[in-house]
This record gives sequence, structure tokens and C-alpha cells, in this order.
Amino acid sequence: MELCSESENIEEPSEKLIQVLEEIDQRKLLSRVEVIQLITKSPNITLGMLRPYLLKLFNSDSEQIAKVLLN
Repeated sequence: MELCSESENIEEPSEKLIQVLEEIDQRKLLSRVEVIQLITKSPNITLGMLRPYLLKLFNSDSEQIAKVLLN
């Protein structure tokens, strides 16, 4: 499975890519580790392009941890 074909030239984070990743996360289609492993196989998608998505996940996780610790 390839999220981005070699012929596509992606210079900035793709809004469509982020939407797809968020949908995968919401529907729990793949684990976060599986998503990252899959993306690292694409030569056209960099970790930097995923920064907004990853930050959103980390912030969400941090909020959930804080809620658990405060209860």
C-alpha cells in the first residue's frame, strides 16, 4: 500500500494526506506505529510532512494522560 506515488511532488504537508491519516486514526484502521511504518516506506513523504498530524496525536495523548492523573 502506497500513500503517495513517486510521480507526485510534495513539498509541503498535504492536507489530503493529513485527512486520510486522521480518518485512519478515528476509525482505528491501523495502529499509529503501523501508520508510521507504512509512511516511512514512501520515498515522497517525509516525517516533517507528518509533523502537524503527529503533534495533534501527541497533544491528544498528553491531555488524556493528564485527565487520568488528575482523577
